[in-house]
Amino acid sequence: TVQNYKNKEVVENFSQNYIKDVMKYMDNIKLSNKNKLVEIKSKESKKDKKYKTLVQMQKEKILITGATNGLGYYVAKNVNMYSPKLFITGKDPKKVKELVDELKQTNEQVYGYAVDFTHKKSVQKLFDEAIKKMKNVTILINCTNIKRGSGFFMSKSEDDFRTEMDVNVNSTILLSTKVGFKMFKYKTLGRIINFSSYKSKNTKLNYNNADKILTENIIEKFSSVYSQEMYKYGIGVTTIRMDEQFNFGKNGKGQLNVEQIIGNVIGDALSTSPRKLKPILEYALRAPTHEITGKILSTDNFKYNKELMNIVSPSKLANNNKVFDKATITKTIPRDKQSIMTTL
Repeated sequence: TVQNYKNKEVVENFSQNYIKDVMKYMDNIKLSNKNKLVEIKSKESKKDKKYKTLVQMQKEKILITGATNGLGYYVAKNVNMYSPKLFITGKDPKKVKELVDELKQTNEQVYGYAVDFTHKKSVQKLFDEAIKKMKNVTILINCTNIKRGSGFFMSKSEDDFRTEMDVNVNSTILLSTKVGFKMFKYKTLGRIINFSSYKSKNTKLNYNNADKILTENIIEKFSSVYSQEMYKYGIGVTTIRMDEQFNFGKNGKGQLNVEQIIGNVIGDALSTSPRKLKPILEYALRAPTHEITGKILSTDNFKYNKELMNIVSPSKLANNNKVFDKATITKTIPRDKQSIMTTL
């Protein structure tokens, strides 16, 4: 009985020690996981520090052109959420006033100015008014974009062509250079954001968009060249390329157009909700200058290759590898055939 008791005692001690060891092991695992979680959170917090904080965004002085309709209205509404000093423009004085009153409901620091970019001195007058109200501009967002008459050059009138060039191209370039020089003069680490669309990628006239192919290509090329000039001063210049047909009519603003009618009838079947534009807009506003400047921030690549965009210009990335669909790996080519191909 004594021996049995001792064996029982040994077994019980073994069980207790085993359970203690298991519990200790589990505690170590929990502690290890906790440390890893703290480490991950620490890395994430450090990563987030490179982006502008909400407090920093609140100190910005932002100028948005073409803000009373479509894209510009959507951008103005989203930017106003940061409560910065905000200066918006549009052609119609009534719409400008209505938008200022609307935005002021959540942000008192909103100013407006009605401008017609077809007039020769309109850009200078707008620039002077913006500086008068805000002292400086730290972020310029060019959203002006109109279409007049035919999309084909042969049937487009001279007046329509000049109007499109003045509003879509000349105003963007002239205002960007004026704002850029002001940033340089006051050593402002600002940025300039332009917009283009999938039409800029077309090289063939496959539908009625010859004028857009030209004007949007000019904007993208200007952003690229101007970014090289301004980079050494810490000023970023970038373009957001909308690779989808966004339907801005659902916001309740803008002129009634074909896109709006289609959107109202069949929803997003042929167009995309502007909500999908918000992440890339926020990235363009808050990311470090070196990540965005000189690049075309494509909405398509932002969706699929967000991490690569920090390294490779989005305009060079292959969207879903479509570029390489017809590529032939050289290792699959017979040697004699390959030598013939190289001699050709």
